[in-house]
Amino acid sequence: MPAAPSPRLGPLFREAIVSAWKARIPSGLVVFIVAAVCATTLVTVGRTAAAEAQVAERMESAGARELRVTDASQELLTPTVLHQASGLSVVERAIGFGVTLDVTNAAVGRGGLTRPAATVTHGLTGAIAIESGRAPRPGEALVTTRAMSDLGLQHPAGAVTDTDSRTYPIVGSYTPRDPFTQLNSVIIHDPAGPTRAMTVISTSAAQSTTTQDLILRLIDPPDPDSLQIRSPVTLAQVQQEVVGDLSRYGQGLLLTVLGTGGVLVTAVVLADTLVRRTDLGRRRALGAPRWMLIVLVLARTASAALIGAALGTSITLAALLHRGYNLPTTFAIGAAALAVLAATISALLPAFLAAWKDPVRVLRTP
Repeated sequence: MPAAPSPRLGPLFREAIVSAWKARIPSGLVVFIVAAVCATTLVTVGRTAAAEAQVAERMESAGARELRVTDASQELLTPTVLHQASGLSVVERAIGFGVTLDVTNAAVGRGGLTRPAATVTHGLTGAIAIESGRAPRPGEALVTTRAMSDLGLQHPAGAVTDTDSRTYPIVGSYTPRDPFTQLNSVIIHDPAGPTRAMTVISTSAAQSTTTQDLILRLIDPPDPDSLQIRSPVTLAQVQQEVVGDLSRYGQGLLLTVLGTGGVLVTAVVLADTLVRRTDLGRRRALGAPRWMLIVLVLARTASAALIGAALGTSITLAALLHRGYNLPTTFAIGAAALAVLAATISALLPAFLAAWKDPVRVLRTP
């Protein structure tokens, strides 16, 4: 007797979809289970992933990558050290600061309100963004809007004078860049002056330890106690541990949700194949290969799972968005794909059991 012709996959998939539609109870249960898996994943694992991304984003902020080295002697942070530090591949920017001066409006004199003025010896544009006017030359100053009001200036022009009667022309206004928000008054460009402190921003939080080691090698202090160091290394390590803990928690939660949903899908599909064992046995008796029965069961499950994933993901995303939670679309698509994949894999055992049953025994009537 010649073997039955091998069926094409296209008609087989269409038949699987039609039979899934006719078997509404088991298909509906699969739709419900997969939708619940997607909803649970987005509500729990999704919010955990969002928190993880938020921590990682804060970890990469300039403030979390800031290394500050203070030299009270004002002798170790030379122009050579500052230029070499700026050229390191792990350094985004390096800024040198001199002493802080007390300045007043030169037109008012000593009786005017005093404001602090930070002197910048290196990397001025790494600390501020110029709003109006031009970049200051050596010995010139910039002011913020707040400082203009305090000093009695209507425009970023004029001059300020320090307690030693030195005058610094004002050539523009500025806003401080992150993380130099404390520079909210007056800045004096003084590249020839001594450097008391250097602030280095690493390219990433992961490079904080490397950056600190390289900077200390560049400075090469004769006495380590001569420097005061405020390092982001400990903060970066703690933040990385928090991100790792959140990631492991999310992965464990995801596996639990997918595993639970998979077990339920296995039970539903197994019950469905037992109910339909006569139909499947008849197909085997008529010459259908085992792989065709396996594909038929898997395709039925996958088609129902796709509907459940679409419903569960879209409804949950809309609800979360309404409550102010904006989950990444890529995460939602990935969660839906995992749910469909888990449901399809869960149907493998019932599919193999159905395909390997003896068709004669299945079709035998008592």
